Formats: sequence, C-alpha cells, structure tokens
Amino acid sequence: MGKIRILTTGGTIAMREAEPGQGAVPALTGADLRRFLPPDAPPVEVEEICNIPGAHMTIDLLWQIRNRVFAAAQDSDVDGIVITHGTDTLEETAYLLDLTIPGEKPVVLTGAMRTSSDLGYEGPPFAWDPDRRFEIRCELDAAFFHLYLPSTPDGGWRPARIADGHVVDETPAQLAALKEHFPTPRDAVAYILDQFPIVRQKDESTFGSYRTKERILAIYDAMQEAQVSGRPYRSALHPPPGERP
Repeated sequence: MGKIRILTTGGTIAMREAEPGQGAVPALTGADLRRFLPPDAPPVEVEEICNIPGAHMTIDLLWQIRNRVFAAAQDSDVDGIVITHGTDTLEETAYLLDLTIPGEKPVVLTGAMRTSSDLGYEGPPFAWDPDRRFEIRCELDAAFFHLYLPSTPDGGWRPARIADGHVVDETPAQLAALKEHFPTPRDAVAYILDQFPIVRQKDESTFGSYRTKERILAIYDAMQEAQVSGRPYRSALHPPPGERP
C-alpha cells in the first residue's frame, strides 16, 4: 500500500484565535494537522508549503503548490495527494491543478469554515467525546426544565405571570389542577422523561438503568439547590462547557 502526501498551505483549517475574542490567525503546522488523524489512517507524509490565509495566496505560491503536486504525482510510492487550503482561493488552485497536472492520481483540496477555536471544529479541542457530550446534553435538559417549569426556592410551583414572560397569568384554580397531576415541577420533569421509551430501552440495555433520566434529575436537583443556597451551579465537567482544554 502506498502513502498519502499531504501538502499544507494554511487557511482557516489551520487557524486559531491568537487571544480569546480576537481574530484568528494561521497557527497550526502540518505536524499539528497530522496529529489530528485517527490511529488507523493510512501512511502519510506531510509537507508544509506555507501557512497563510487563503486571501493572501500569490501567483508565486500558487505555482509552488503546483510544482509540489506535480512532483508528488510522479512519485510511484504516493497513492494520492491532499492539499489543505484557505477557502478564499481554493477554487483557483484546484482549477490550475486540473489544467496542469497530468495523470489519474487523485488530488484533493480541502479547507474549513471554522477555526480550531470554534465549536464544530472536528479536531482538538473538540474531538468527539461521548461521555462529555452526554453530560452537556443532560445539563442543558435540566436547565431548560428549570426555565420552562419555574419553581419556588423550596421546589414548589411558581405561578406563571405575564410579567415573567409567560403568555397568561395563571389562576389559582389552574395551579391547583396542575398540582393534582404533578405536585411539584420535579414530578413533571420525571413524567416527561418517562415519555422517551426508546431512550430508556437503550439505556437499560447498555447501562442497566435509565441513566439519562437519573442524570438529568440529579443535575436538576443540583441546580435547585444552587437557587436555594444562592451559590452558582457548578458543572461536573472539567473543563466546564464552552472552555477549551
């Protein structure tokens, strides 16, 4: 089996924020991008041609890329060529290579619309972590339950009021009828979570219990306790959601 030659030129795919809240700049090297590859990736060779935004591409650099691709295409040990590139001028580079590189060897250009500092980036620091994703989803669900099923500090129902952003003012009779079915908001949360039989079946099959419901209720209780104590809720995640490792 041959190897893949990766030629890196910069672009958003290689960018990250210089400082939080400031603009992104080319920062990831070819070696950095190589480390993002999965362990079972085919053999690769990485060659860094430049590290610039796509909009800064010049004719000289463009022709340099063309020459490096041409050389790789002539190498019998290379099965294919991948070029990481800024999206502003990716199309122009692809067009030049299509016109000037002979043969049938695959040449792929790839870029990104998100920097490595952005949510949704597929490499570190946002590599797939199922346990972390599960915890974040449970925290979000618990927070939404507190938002849409408002409670008093002691965990009872807080009447809906237009002044608080609700559509109508809840009457005492309506609140009493609600309490007949769900004495507290937490009871309503537990009932709602029981309406997802497929999630429950998968959890019980894999983990031996309905862990999604258990975890959401545990976080819901922790958020309720934070309201009572006046201390901010603290995520169990480290680092907390939204903070890069």
